[in-house]
Amino acid sequence: MYTSPGELIREYVDAGVWQDRSLLEIIVGHAERTPDKLAVACGSDRLSYSEFVTAVRTTARFLVDAGVAGGQVVALQSANHVAIPIFHFACESVGAIFLPLPTNFRQQEMRHLLNVAQATVVVLPSTDPASEHQRVLAGIRDEVPSLRLVAGITGDGAHSLVRTLKGEGERLEQYGDPDAASQCMITSGSTGLSRISLYTANNLWVFASTYAQFTRMTDADVALGIAPASQGATGYVFPVLSPLVAGASTVMLENWNPLDALRLIQEEGITLTMAIPTQILKMLQHESVGDYDYSSMRVFSKAGAAMAPEQCEAVERVFDCRMQTPFGATDGGLIVQTDYDDPPVKRYTTLGRPFAGNQLRIVDPDGTELGPDTPGEAQWRTPTKSLGFLNDPERDAISFTEDGFFRSGDLGVVDADGYLRIVGRLKEMIMRGGQNISPAEVENVLGQHPDIAEVAVIGLSDPLFGERACACVVLKGAADFDMAEMTRFLTEQSLERFKFPESIEIFPSFPMTHASKISKLELAAEVERRRDARATAE
Repeated sequence: MYTSPGELIREYVDAGVWQDRSLLEIIVGHAERTPDKLAVACGSDRLSYSEFVTAVRTTARFLVDAGVAGGQVVALQSANHVAIPIFHFACESVGAIFLPLPTNFRQQEMRHLLNVAQATVVVLPSTDPASEHQRVLAGIRDEVPSLRLVAGITGDGAHSLVRTLKGEGERLEQYGDPDAASQCMITSGSTGLSRISLYTANNLWVFASTYAQFTRMTDADVALGIAPASQGATGYVFPVLSPLVAGASTVMLENWNPLDALRLIQEEGITLTMAIPTQILKMLQHESVGDYDYSSMRVFSKAGAAMAPEQCEAVERVFDCRMQTPFGATDGGLIVQTDYDDPPVKRYTTLGRPFAGNQLRIVDPDGTELGPDTPGEAQWRTPTKSLGFLNDPERDAISFTEDGFFRSGDLGVVDADGYLRIVGRLKEMIMRGGQNISPAEVENVLGQHPDIAEVAVIGLSDPLFGERACACVVLKGAADFDMAEMTRFLTEQSLERFKFPESIEIFPSFPMTHASKISKLELAAEVERRRDARATAE
């Protein structure tokens, strides 16, 4: 089983960055001061802080009665639901490790992740044996030898947790070790099977409290979680955990659609929300965007992909708030954020500056640290950085340097003021005839075209140049876009000619990874299929 690196823990505890309280102890303090205040809501479920703590303690008793011991993994496959934060805190209480799983995972990913984690308990959306998730698990259960119990959030089975999540039953009143691994986050897996990163309560406390600091969050805020809460920081840490740690309230959108997101901002008096750019743009472009009152809004945060400055400005204008961006990696933690009081040019074009205790460096392929305005790999070390990968020491060696820095694989540039911009990915660089093309750079320029809703630039194999760039675009409405228009626009924007994409593919929408990012792997496969079909037709 995974053991926390003692040296890392001592360093941050001695520096006063980490604390000696568990996250549950913080929440219990809120419940004692404001027991009737809304803690978390999702759909028809609304829990006050007092009710939330009771549900956590009842769930903790369920886990102990199920034989869950310290260091064991409890998996929960669920769409947005109050069960996600309840199980997180219950696992922390009993010393277990919580593994949230997206609902779209099926045999391959479930078999892989449950075995890597050596999960002992898995909780599914329903106990109904006819439900798709139960049928999937039944088909792989013999291949997961560590698994002892399968339960469900709803249903009529013996292990349905509906009553437990409402706080009915015996309670276990204890706190966990803030320095022990207690939470997992899953890396996207856009180029292969997913990986599991481990976090302690202290990692997450700095993660959540830093986001609260940069957004000026107080206990008076009401946050809205739009992205899937089972998928890392964008869906859980920022919009759900951070408000709970701050003593604020959080509302989780049960099933994503832009209309319900717009409606909830008005109905719940939302002051702060977090989403991925695809979701934000669909909200901005929705025909009902002008029908609601957004006067309660202060901050709209984005993560997961870049947005054009014009799009960021539109968010601030439409929602009468400030755009804010935290940046990091599921495996490497949070390294920079734009601040609430940063000037617009920094909020729109950069990812912010490192916060206290963070170390960021930009290095060349030999590991030599580079100066301002010089692109290189962004590497960082932070108290929010994961402890490493669950049961995967080989991946630890690949992802972290000997001195504890996370190798992001991102090509970054730090300006003279210390603000970070990401200009591409080391592995996504398109090599065209010996010249490097950064997809992110081209995407940022094309994303400013008034007819383009979304853009992704990919590399396609070419017998002469090695690779050629292809622009995949989602258009706004019935807009037209062709090579002539793209060439005209990129020329007008003064992009170097060799960086121009040499083909265009129009999509109604982009395939997404389970972490709600554009799957360039699937995009490239679809473009290749289209090329083959056109060649056959000729």
